[in-house]
Amino acid sequence: MTTLFDPALKTLMGSLVILPATGGSRQVIVFQLNPASLRRRLEPQLVGGDRQSQSSRLMYAAAPTESIDVELEIDATLQLSPGPGQPASADIRPQLAALETLLYPSTTQVQTTQTLLQAGTLEIGPYLAPTVVFTWGTTRAVPVKLTSYSVTEEAFLASLAPIRARVSLSMQVLSYSDVSPQDPAFSLFMAYQSAKQQQAASGGYSSASQQVIGVDPNSLG
Repeated sequence: MTTLFDPALKTLMGSLVILPATGGSRQVIVFQLNPASLRRRLEPQLVGGDRQSQSSRLMYAAAPTESIDVELEIDATLQLSPGPGQPASADIRPQLAALETLLYPSTTQVQTTQTLLQAGTLEIGPYLAPTVVFTWGTTRAVPVKLTSYSVTEEAFLASLAPIRARVSLSMQVLSYSDVSPQDPAFSLFMAYQSAKQQQAASGGYSSASQQVIGVDPNSLG
């Protein structure tokens, strides 16, 4: 399996990896600065919802709904050159545009749809979105969909091009309950959950003989 990060880096940087829906090279939006905090919320999906029947056992209906919120800082003074011999941009419009275009269908898709409509095609399907993968460290590479984006531009050049901004991103994790088995997000989420299970097993709490918070597990059940 191809890794989405470089473990040789001294400090791993969070990123968004974009896998195009129609194939082609992936794109990576690397965070200039790692967020100071990362908020995650998990809501279990149970059969019967919150009101469980007293006569039935607790059962899962699907993977939990997980949301991730981060706030990014983008600063023109921290930018790297886009390639050998190419100067860095004087402002942060390219970085903001890279994030914002994740919310749009591509202009190529829109133009293709218009061409089909003009040719008399009556049934046009929705636009395919790319697979977006949020990476954080060496064990967290999880498919997500962006549910909210807001930006506060804080400083500008004389041309009013922004040079510093704070971006708030809200994401919902895409689980195997949300996509088909053929979708790239399916296997990515399975790997994400498997990594969690391995971490839980290595935490030393699976032994039946170990007491946790003063409770003897052998006396339960």
